[in-house]
Amino acid sequence: MTQPPITRPASGQPGDQPTRRAAVAALALVPASGLLLQDSARAQQKGPDRGTWSGDLALTIKGRGQFEVPVAGIPGGKARVVWSVDRSARGRVVLDRSFGGSGLARMPDSNNQQRYESWAANTRQTLEMTVNDSATYYGYIAPQRISLDETDYHCPEPDDKHPTGLLRSSVLLFDRAEGTYIWERPRMTHRCATRIRRNPKHGPADWTARAPFDLLSNSHELEFDIFFGLWPLEASYRWSGPYTEGAREIVLSRKIDLHWGNPFERDKHPAPVLANLELVLRKSG
Repeated sequence: MTQPPITRPASGQPGDQPTRRAAVAALALVPASGLLLQDSARAQQKGPDRGTWSGDLALTIKGRGQFEVPVAGIPGGKARVVWSVDRSARGRVVLDRSFGGSGLARMPDSNNQQRYESWAANTRQTLEMTVNDSATYYGYIAPQRISLDETDYHCPEPDDKHPTGLLRSSVLLFDRAEGTYIWERPRMTHRCATRIRRNPKHGPADWTARAPFDLLSNSHELEFDIFFGLWPLEASYRWSGPYTEGAREIVLSRKIDLHWGNPFERDKHPAPVLANLELVLRKSG
C-alpha cells in the first residue's frame, strides 16, 4: 500500500512544507510492519493431527478528538486537525495445524521441538470488517494558500464487490520450559476506499474562486490493515501469559491503549484510541 511520506519539519512548525504535505492526507501513515511470521518454514513442519484451537474474535477500535497549533499569518492564527477512528472486525480464529518448534521469529532455541508446540491455520478465514475513519486539516497547503482538507477511509468499498475481508497468519505458541503461551494476533485486512477532498478557503482570488475538488476519489487500498496508522505497534500484535500443560481454554480478551499517528508532533498532541479485543480460544479434539 503506497502512502505519501510523513516527515517532521526541521523547525517544528506546522506551517513548514513537509508537515503541510503530511497533513493533506491526515490518515495516510506508514503502514504497519509485517508480523514476524515464518510461513514457509512452518509449512514444512507438519505434525500429527491433535485437534483444533478456535474461537470467535470481535474487535473494535475507536477514538476521536481535535487539536490546534499556532501558525503565524493564518486567519484565526491556528491550524486545526479534527480526527475520528471507527473500526470493527468479527471473524473466527481457527488454528488447525500443530508442529514442534517455534512458529514465531526470534525465539531462543527455536528448533527445540520438546520445548515448543506451535499452532497455526491451514487456510485463511473470512472476516467482517468495517472502517469509517475521517480527518480534516485546516491550514496552509502552499504559500498564501489555505485549505480545509478532508480525508476518509471506508471499508467495505462502496461497490460492494468485496463484502468480506481476510483473517490470516495467527500463531499460538506454547513454551513448556517457561510455562507460558505467546499469541501473535492475526492480520486483519480488507479492501478500502480512500477519498481526499480539498476546499480552498483563503488566498489569492484565483484560489478562493475554485470549487472543492478531489485529490483522491475512492482510491483503492487493496489491503488495509485494521491497525494501520496506529502506534505503538508492539502493544497490539503479540502478548503472552501463563499456561498449564493440558489446559483447554485461553482467554485473550483485553483492552489496548493506542494512538492515532497525527502529523503534528504527536508527543505534544496525543490522539488516544482504544482497541477492545474479545477472544477466547478453546481446544477441541
